[in-house]
Amino acid sequence: MKNIFFTFLSFLLALNVSAQLINDGASIIVEDGATLFIEGSLQNNLTGSIDIQGTGIVEVEGDVTIAPTSTVTMANTAKLILSGSNAANVTSGGATFSNVEMDKTANNVTLLDQMRISTDLNFLGDNNKLILGDNNLVFTPSATITSADANEYIIADGNANTGVVSKELSANEVFKFEIGDATNYTPLDADITGTGFSSATVNVNVVPMVQPNAPAEATDFISRYWNVDETGVTDFSADLTGTYVVGDLTGTAGDVKGAHYGSTLMDWTYDAAAAGTNSAIGTVTESGDFTGTNTFGRVDMKVFLHGAFSSGTSELTNLLSLETDALTSPYDPTVTVDASIFTTNTDIVDWVELELRSSSAAVDIISSHSAFVKQDGSIVGLDGVSLPYLKNAPASAFTVIRHRNHLAIMTDATINLTGSIPTLNFTDNSAGTFGANAQYDLGGGFFGMIAGDANEDGTVNAVDKNSFWRVQNGAAYNYLTSTADFNMDGTVNAVDKNSYWRLTNSLLSNVPN
Repeated sequence: MKNIFFTFLSFLLALNVSAQLINDGASIIVEDGATLFIEGSLQNNLTGSIDIQGTGIVEVEGDVTIAPTSTVTMANTAKLILSGSNAANVTSGGATFSNVEMDKTANNVTLLDQMRISTDLNFLGDNNKLILGDNNLVFTPSATITSADANEYIIADGNANTGVVSKELSANEVFKFEIGDATNYTPLDADITGTGFSSATVNVNVVPMVQPNAPAEATDFISRYWNVDETGVTDFSADLTGTYVVGDLTGTAGDVKGAHYGSTLMDWTYDAAAAGTNSAIGTVTESGDFTGTNTFGRVDMKVFLHGAFSSGTSELTNLLSLETDALTSPYDPTVTVDASIFTTNTDIVDWVELELRSSSAAVDIISSHSAFVKQDGSIVGLDGVSLPYLKNAPASAFTVIRHRNHLAIMTDATINLTGSIPTLNFTDNSAGTFGANAQYDLGGGFFGMIAGDANEDGTVNAVDKNSFWRVQNGAAYNYLTSTADFNMDGTVNAVDKNSYWRLTNSLLSNVPN
């Protein structure tokens, strides 16, 4: 052990210290071009100071412990090298290191407090990692990380507030967070922009599990998400690419796209979502969690059904016993719900289908999704409460609403699906519909989808009366087959023909089939 207590030491060329170097108050200067090599540990205690000048180097094979009362200063080209084959700990004591080189062989370095780097962190050794634990690793605006790969990287797999790689920013910057968990290297590339920077930082770490709020409808996703938290950036935006490993993937890689669960809206957005080779790509504009899943479109829509509308209450009546008759979607036999959905949400009126199209043409159907319409006209998802998730939705699309015996309607333009949630109210005809006279005037300023299309061919005509109403009139009721029950009261009778079919006979849907 060497206990340094002299008031001044200067190293001009090279000095090897075979055991520990304990500085209990001396001033150590490593001049330009000199190297101080320590086979054991380095302790800078009390008011000790270490000044590494020019291209000077301090290389340590053991632990590095810098007391908060001591000082370490380094030139921009000076280096602290962590070498050897043994695991080591670093306590920086609030010091800022300019260049840190990780030159361990098959072993790691663990931080015991926050470390700050002003120039570069360079991974030179073979199979060595820097473990953050609950401590942060801070990079100044000009600092970089070099030579990281699948065997040499930063283990930053803590929670959202500690154990992060923190990048300070003074301007727009492209930075690669060279991080992973204890087993896998899963970096996050970030192209960060803003219009103003004030004590700005972007903090990132990674959690090797499915994001807890991932949509239950997701079939293609990764068991990994990155916490991305920003402060001090005006008009913050970051284009992100998160790299995952094959073992993270559930489902089809091509459907795993960048998905962001925001900390403010507490909801999912999919701005610029894309899939890459073992990567999820997207843009975020607020703090939150970034991961890869199916994209899910969201839209807030209201629609009335002509047959179920009550002019007395200005809403839809709920006459069907859905909890016994309609547990399976009439549009997709693979979609079923528990009876409790209807007994708990007694305002559900019926199933509807949402269809997404890249154009108004039928040949450009992207996907379709079963949902429910409620008494007030709101369309909700299969939980009976939330807005429906439209799996694998594009950024925008024409949206069609279908019902099993009403004429379908479609938006007159594409609507945004994966950004901020649009609101479309068809009940007062304020939402634009494709084509003229797409809905039935219910009176009192209300409009609804047109009843009478028993065979869902887009036309109300004699076929609906002769081949469906006549066959079903007076017969035992069946939810799936009694499609001529236009007023949805659980009975096919003269009211369905005279009060609905007669009024709408010869009307056509504007939605191309």
